[in-house]
Amino acid sequence: MDSIRKETDKLDQELEMAHGEFGKTKAVLEKKIALYSRYENSERLTKMHRIEVQNKKNWYVAHLLSLIEHEDLINKISKLTGRVYRLEQAVQIEE
Repeated sequence: MDSIRKETDKLDQELEMAHGEFGKTKAVLEKKIALYSRYENSERLTKMHRIEVQNKKNWYVAHLLSLIEHEDLINKISKLTGRVYRLEQAVQIEE
């Protein structure tokens, strides 16, 4: 568990340094998922620690999916806002 904690602490620092930037945050979350996947079936872990690692992995997968979904929605809203603006401009020109 100590090696997991050390790697997790390092990734936590990377996540903090990402400052919410989508690409960097996504990369760190993917690294965390890979880390927990690597240790998920380790023979050195007790059953309780294995469950804890699985729960953390599942939490980061859910967090990553919500981050991706959020970014996708922001992009869609931005595109729609641009289209509405151009339509409003076209209507003003016709009047």
